[in-house]
Amino acid sequence: MNIKTMSAVALIAIVLAGCITTQEMPLAPNVVRIDTQAGGFLFTGQTVPTTMRAAAKATLDRGYTHFKFAEAGVAQGSVVTGAMGSYNSGLATTNVVRAPTASAVATVVMFHANEPVSLPPKTEPLLWCPWEVLRWLGNDIRTRSV
Repeated sequence: MNIKTMSAVALIAIVLAGCITTQEMPLAPNVVRIDTQAGGFLFTGQTVPTTMRAAAKATLDRGYTHFKFAEAGVAQGSVVTGAMGSYNSGLATTNVVRAPTASAVATVVMFHANEPVSLPPKTEPLLWCPWEVLRWLGNDIRTRSV
């Protein structure tokens, strides 16, 4: 196998290899922590939308009408997925193949429409409506009633 073929195979493997996972941990009846991990070129750009979608679904699943993020963060990195080596005229070379990773974490506080929101003084609340988030992200669930 020549170097161009090996490079093409490695590139295709990096692009296609990957996944996205979301974990949800309840912290209180109206608070949940959502962790999203993604790997591979096709999935790393989806960590924030996936986290938003999970927050909206968690809000609706628990019977709440709005949510806000108490804390949120994102990170980017890479992992070694393999190495490609070649040997030519007594000289060996190795190239490390890396795939991108991304993660997002959020603490979600959920509310009912008529509940007061506790915020520090002089702070405007940024409350999200889960139906609007799901519609915006392409996961419209109009038949759901809360």
